[in-house]
Amino acid sequence: MHWLIYALGGGLGHLTRSIALARAARQQGVRVTILTNSPHASTVPLGDELTGDDCLVVIAADAGRERTATLVKETFEQSNAQLLVVDTFPRGLGGELAELLPAMAIPKALVHRDLNPKYIESFGLNDFVGQNYDLLLTPGEPGQLDSVPTLHTQPWLIRDSNELLARGCARTHFGLPESDQTPVVLVSGCGRPEEISEIAELAAKLRLQLKERLHVRFSSPTSNELADVSAWPLLPLLPAVDVLIGAGGYNTVSEARATQTPLLALARSRMYDRQHVRLHAREQFENHRQLRDQILFLTQPTALRNRSSNLNYLNGTHLAVSTLMRFASP
Repeated sequence: MHWLIYALGGGLGHLTRSIALARAARQQGVRVTILTNSPHASTVPLGDELTGDDCLVVIAADAGRERTATLVKETFEQSNAQLLVVDTFPRGLGGELAELLPAMAIPKALVHRDLNPKYIESFGLNDFVGQNYDLLLTPGEPGQLDSVPTLHTQPWLIRDSNELLARGCARTHFGLPESDQTPVVLVSGCGRPEEISEIAELAAKLRLQLKERLHVRFSSPTSNELADVSAWPLLPLLPAVDVLIGAGGYNTVSEARATQTPLLALARSRMYDRQHVRLHAREQFENHRQLRDQILFLTQPTALRNRSSNLNYLNGTHLAVSTLMRFASP
């Protein structure tokens, strides 16, 4: 069986979620083609996540709307997939799927997470989805569309709980000996270049203020001269992290909650993604002083003891794959 996953969109979120689905599909003998225009597609170790039978089709992030639409159309026409999975954008990132979907005879599933209601209303997406899709998949957070049958799963994660590193082993990736029990605060820098620079400065300030009590590390999914460690995927390392600082993107939030890692986040402004809705009030901070105080509270011995070391979360990709296999079978 061969599936085609449309994962266009900025950043790493769409691509990471699609890789997570592809890894689970591989376990069931499914071959996957992922179509992406993520600017990070050539800078993170995707080869470690896909097999030789899988295929990654990369469109340059700066290709422009018309060129991107042409390349998407060519990929669809050349594909022999038995199923199409579209991540997040029902009409495509630039609306190019509106013309292509009606001509496709194969089953079509939409991965539907929370979206800006203005986007949904402006393009009449509920009606569009009802006319062009056969199944909705909501991976861990409610969506607003309801015009076709919906499967709700746990969040889609790029690793199962039994694939995470042990705490001591994970700490070595941050340059720490396994025997060192000093709490680790990890500042994760991802997103736009100016956002990475901003949070790198935040990490440097925290390191100076907390160096006598805590280890502060700055990570980036790609090579970055400011980062202490380049880590993608970050999920396997989270057992070593006592406080995670980042933004409110889907993967960061889902991974922190699955591993019970305390999260302190900035709700970044996005055109389609409502990070402030995804984050709980206790997970957000407004200024540096508040952040420092929250870190000190969360790294008290009593707080650290309350975190379970026996992680056994459910990865929603497996239910999604088993459902899609039945859905796509002739």
